[in-house]
Amino acid sequence: MVSFPIYFIRHGQTDWNKELRFQGQQDIPINETGRAQAMRNGRVLAQSLKDLKGLSVYVSPLGRTQQTFELVLEAGGFEKPDVIYDERLLEISFGDWEGITRDELLKRLPGQIEDRDKAKWFNIPPNGESYDMLAERVRLWLEEQTGPCLVVAHGGIMRVLRYWLENLPKQEAVKFSPPQDQILHWDGQRVNWL
Repeated sequence: MVSFPIYFIRHGQTDWNKELRFQGQQDIPINETGRAQAMRNGRVLAQSLKDLKGLSVYVSPLGRTQQTFELVLEAGGFEKPDVIYDERLLEISFGDWEGITRDELLKRLPGQIEDRDKAKWFNIPPNGESYDMLAERVRLWLEEQTGPCLVVAHGGIMRVLRYWLENLPKQEAVKFSPPQDQILHWDGQRVNWL
């Protein structure tokens, strides 16, 4: 059990999020809604933290998370801390599905979505990775942490982080819809939403 605080912010909305496209590791920028979400999260974070001193700060290397982080700093009035851009916090790879909507996939590749829905945690899209594989990446990162953290990353990362922190069943973890306009705060014992 992780006994120290973690603040987790999902990147703001992108056009691909809005269009319900499998985004994965494609480097899609945040849109105007995403900018507003990031600014909101920065203001809310500033209500809980006067500064980011004493926190290890991790950001996914993708542009949408870096954009979100910069806006969080700006809106919260935070000085830019030392940041670790950790590839283990990249979004899950959807491989050949990236850029495609669920409906398009149903038409192009009948059966693949149905297979995924039956066992979403273990399903591996062609040239992609499963949530089980992603969970291993996140576990390795989590085991290295020794104190309070701020993380700016992705919905898939939030799903598997909740799996590890809250001991959620796998199928419950993957069904969770990660918000882009709230901060997940692990207080050392439970998840709260800011």
